[in-house]
This record gives sequence, C-alpha cells and structure tokens, in this order.
Amino acid sequence: MNAERVKTDVLVIGGGAAGCAAALEAKARGARPLMVVKGRMGRSGATPLASCLGAPAPMPGPYPLLRLMKRIYSAASGVVPLPVPAAYADAMRQMLDFHYWLVDQDYFLDWAMWTAKRFYPELERSGIYVLRDEEGVPDSPPDGSYHVIHTHGMTGYQYGESKRKEVLAAGIEVLEEASAFALLGGESGEVSGAMVLDYARGRLLAVEAKATVLATGHTNWLSRRATGTREMAANGLAMAARAGAALSNLEIQWFHASDMAEPESWMRLHSYPNPLNGTAHRAVMSNEADEVFMNIEDFDTVMPYTIQMKKLREQVRQGKARWDGGSYTDYRRVEPEALEKYQYHFEFYEKLGRDMARDRFESAVTWHMSAGGVRADPRTMETGVARLYIAGAVGSHMLGGLPLAAYDGHLAGAGAARSARRMGSPPGCDDEVRAQEGRLAELLSAPAGDGNAPSPIAVKRRIREVVWRDMMYEKSAAGLDRALGSLAALREEALPAMQVRSRARRYNVDLVDALDVEDMLDVCEMAAHASRSREESRGPHFRTEFPFTDNENWIRQVVVRREGGQVRVRHEPVRLKYLRPKAEKVDYFAEPFA
Repeated sequence: MNAERVKTDVLVIGGGAAGCAAALEAKARGARPLMVVKGRMGRSGATPLASCLGAPAPMPGPYPLLRLMKRIYSAASGVVPLPVPAAYADAMRQMLDFHYWLVDQDYFLDWAMWTAKRFYPELERSGIYVLRDEEGVPDSPPDGSYHVIHTHGMTGYQYGESKRKEVLAAGIEVLEEASAFALLGGESGEVSGAMVLDYARGRLLAVEAKATVLATGHTNWLSRRATGTREMAANGLAMAARAGAALSNLEIQWFHASDMAEPESWMRLHSYPNPLNGTAHRAVMSNEADEVFMNIEDFDTVMPYTIQMKKLREQVRQGKARWDGGSYTDYRRVEPEALEKYQYHFEFYEKLGRDMARDRFESAVTWHMSAGGVRADPRTMETGVARLYIAGAVGSHMLGGLPLAAYDGHLAGAGAARSARRMGSPPGCDDEVRAQEGRLAELLSAPAGDGNAPSPIAVKRRIREVVWRDMMYEKSAAGLDRALGSLAALREEALPAMQVRSRARRYNVDLVDALDVEDMLDVCEMAAHASRSREESRGPHFRTEFPFTDNENWIRQVVVRREGGQVRVRHEPVRLKYLRPKAEKVDYFAEPFA
C-alpha cells in the first residue's frame, strides 16, 4: 500500500475525553488539529465506560488568583515544607491513596482548581447538568466526591456525545475508524507524525504533524477477561515506547472483581461497587454458599476495587470461589426504586430475565485500567521525546476519570499548539514511511497457508491467555518469568507465522489485528518486567513473595524503556512534597487500603 501524505499542525491520536479536549484547545489557540480515532469519537474506548465525574472540594475565589497563590505555595514548599490546608488535605490524601503515592502531588492541586473553576462551569454552559435533588443540590455521596450525569453509569456516554458534537461544531477534521500504528521520527529523535491505516476507507496515510498528542486511554484488552473493547490494544503505549519514550507504573494494573461472569460479551457491564446514587446502601459480595465475604458499606471509600480483590483471594484460597466465577454481586439490600431510577444496569439485567433488586449476579475478575503509562511532565504533558505530548490516562501520572482526562487535554492541546507555532515543520521521514508501506504490503501479500497458520485474532487470544494465567492479580516471580517466556515464544514463533486471511483494503479487521499483535506483545512484556521488579505489594499489585506494602523503600516509580530490542528497568523515587503515607511498612492483607 502506498501512503497518501497529509499535513497538519497538531495530530491528536485518540477520540475520548482527553483527545477531544486536546483538539479543542489546540484549535482555540490557532492551530489546525487532525484527530485520528481507532473507533468512534466519543463513542468508543474508555470514555463511555465512565460512571461519574470526580468533584474536588469547593474553592472560593477567582481562578487566576488561586493559580497565583498555588504557585507561591508550591515554590515556598520547595524550600520549607508547608502543611496542606485542612479543607483539602483529606481529599488530596484520598487521591494519593487511589494512585498509591506514585504520582506528582502538585498535579492534583492544579487539577482540583481547574476542575472547580473551569470544568464544571463549562459543562453547565454547554447544557450538561449533573443530577440534582428536588432542592437543586447535586445528588452525590455524602462527601460530595463525585457527580453523575443522568444516571450512574451513563455519565461517560452523555459526556462523550457532548464532546463529539462540540468537536464537529468547531470544524475539526476527524478520521474515525482509522488506526495510528507507528509514530514517525527516524534519526531526528523527535516525533514528526504517524502512520495511519484508514481501514474504513481502505487508505494508508502518512500524517506529518508539527506536534503529536497521544490520547489513547488506559483500558486495554490484554487479558482473556477485560473491560476493554476490540480496538483497545495498548497501541499508544507501544508507539510511544518505540519512539523512545519511557513508561512507568505499568505494574499497577487495576482489576474488577464484580464484573458479569456471563454472558462473556457483557463482562464490560461492571456491577459498580461505588456508592450508589439515591440510597445509603451498597452491594455485598457473596460466595457459592451465599455467604457474604465483603460488605462494601464497611469501607469508607468510593473505590473499593482492591479491597474486593483481597477479599476474593481469600475465598479462592478456601475453594469457595474462583477468579472466573463462583462469587456474586448482590443488590438485594438496596431499595428497588433507587436501583431502577439511578442505575442503568437495571434494564440490562431485565434482558437476561433477571431482577437486579432480587437476584444475585455471578461475577468474575476482569483486567480494567492501568495506572501506568507514558512518562510526561504533569505541568505540560510533554514527554521526553520532542514534539510528543500525552493527554489522559495513557500517561503514568494519573489513574483516570473524565475531569482528569479533560484537564490533561487542555494542557496537551495548549502545549502542542505552542510547539507547532514555535518549531515549525518537522524533519522528513521518507525512509520510515517506505518501511511501513513495506510492512503492510508484506502482511497483505503473504501466501495462503495450509490452514494451520495462526490468524491475528488467534495470536491475540493466545497473548490474552498468557496474561490471564500469569499476570493478573496474584503474581509471583515464577509466574512472571513463565509469562515472559511465553510472550517471547509467541514473538519468535507465532508472529512470523501469522497470516492475514483477507486481502481487502476496507474494513480488514484481520489487518488491524495484525498491527495490534506486536503492540500487545511489547506492552505485556514491559508490564511483566515492571511487575517482576517491584518487590512489594501495593494497591492492585500483589506479589505472593512480598505480602507487605513498603512505603520506606518502594515509593518509587518502576521506569521501563525499550532499547535495542531489550527492556531496561530502573527505579526513580517519588517526591512526597506535601503529604506522606501514614505508615512506613504494613501487612498488605491486614490493611485494606494498602
């Protein structure tokens, strides 16, 4: 396939909350953005899965004044440690607990100000209002930690639709159902755009951009069970790593314990353990014998996912549940009218002939969102590679959430627009373009095999089986070593033998899957090395040999890079600028929030 040449100021790869925000910000600053979306803008990826909107503590005062005061406070704290104001300390500590103390603390203070003063007012100016009670007060948990739009679980869908309309109204060019599969840059050491397979129209594009923003999200289908969709194959992480960017925190992988076990196609329909709108009650989890092993109401947190995994492990060890079933999510103590009014799940369960208010639902573990990703400056979203920015949870600086992703998009779009204006056109990359043309031609021209050659989707399934067997919640050195050996064998044997079964140019999902396979192998291998390197248990990262959380020695980022075909690992300490964990070393299973 010969590539068509396309030029733009800012290339945005990804069409969720972060990508839309980046494109809109770049456009507002006078740049010409082009969005490339593997699925459908605002309708695919992680954005529609978002159940709620994070809400920071109220902040009196105008935004410019708050930013000035924050800069002064931050600078002074760099010299003499200053306490965090009591009004914000608890909220900030909660955010740091959710991120396992491995992230920049200034980032969350900056995000909180922007969200309170910019995100929510702009949301309502666009006609989107959070759910309120009869007095007009947002219908949120008692601590006001989040809001929802319409119903709990539909927030991401409503928000994604609004961003889609906003981007299209702004006249931003969008290529949907187009997969960016390689960043361009060559020996210049800077990114100059990307190769894009426009599979909806059967075209290959070489997009030359003055700045590029990766906004490909945090949820990837890398395990047999996952909340990701077909198009989510860690492409952004793999492209960034091959371009020379460092990745970190890949071992901190979140899991869901209460996703639907059957039908398998509904495993994305997460049975939320979060506080439920319209009620003070929450779900419980029980085993095959209907014995409750976790009452979510017992834990003062809006994110009990890791606690669920700890409790489930005990049931698995006792033979009372399995990782792939045998545990149940139970809403029977919740008022039926609250479930029907505020939860979108109700109508889905009805399609199965089940009653959310009366029945238990068999659950199984799924691979959900990664806390790790591309390293970037959290003040600007610049990576260590020139002209390359990230936005949202493709980065390693935050776990995810629509306001966080939108804030990142705001920063990345502004930075990319400045970069495009200041740096001008990037160096040419004709050799790389020809190499990628040859790569696709080879995939499409492979001779028909004897029927034994693996298809791309078959290789994907084998990768997912490796991850399910050896890289899920309960990890060990032996299992991770086995995973690395299995991934290496797939790279050596299955990858060269793999054959694309269709020669079609349009909607050739086999070809898209073939491009995904190498990305999945790269990222799974890097994640296994990162997990092998962290010798403690922290949040959802559990190592059987190290059942303790070591805040004295392991508040470090595990940084991985690809160099000469090898994965290099190093550790970098995280600066605890304002707050510290309450304990230096704790028993991982004795402390629910470790």
